[in-house]
Amino acid sequence: MKQTVLIVAAIALCALALPTGSAAQTLVTDSNAAIYEGSRLSYIVAAPPGFELELAESQVEDYSFAFIPEGESFSEATMHVGITIYTLVDSVRNLGPAEEFIALDTASMRKHFGESLTIRPVDSVMNGSNVSMTTFYLEDKTRFMPNVMVAYFDGSEELVIFELVITRDFPRFLAEDTFMQTLKNFKTLVQGELSQKSD
Repeated sequence: MKQTVLIVAAIALCALALPTGSAAQTLVTDSNAAIYEGSRLSYIVAAPPGFELELAESQVEDYSFAFIPEGESFSEATMHVGITIYTLVDSVRNLGPAEEFIALDTASMRKHFGESLTIRPVDSVMNGSNVSMTTFYLEDKTRFMPNVMVAYFDGSEELVIFELVITRDFPRFLAEDTFMQTLKNFKTLVQGELSQKSD
């Protein structure tokens, strides 16, 4: 599937994104989940039912990883949830809170997709650790938009971005349900808690 990847230039210019460099070494996967060991937090994301973890092709598209329907390839997937983890360098983190980066990112989306793009906040979205996530619906009444939703998690040292992308034939409401389930499957633990839980 040819999709439009969100423009995150405001963040990408100032941050190190997985899977480049040594940061990729802290991404651990099994058949259907990814674990990333950040500076202070461990991030765990499990695939929603009926989906599987995809690495190789999604990383070419600048995601850290993605979830696609079981049995489909990333390039031909009817939908995907792409996840990107940005490790923020000190000079960027000192510029201000994550809300400022999110505002820059949504402004760059509007510039890329045009003024007909509607960005609506979604209220009360919580991840699997019961932490609030800034989430938006993306819509354009004048044309088909493959990008449907985006969500952000501020981990202080890292910023995690979830992006929902669909094809024209995939029902939007089903994709939105899958996206919300992925966010519920996303958990964070303070460094060291993960190894204590596995003991």
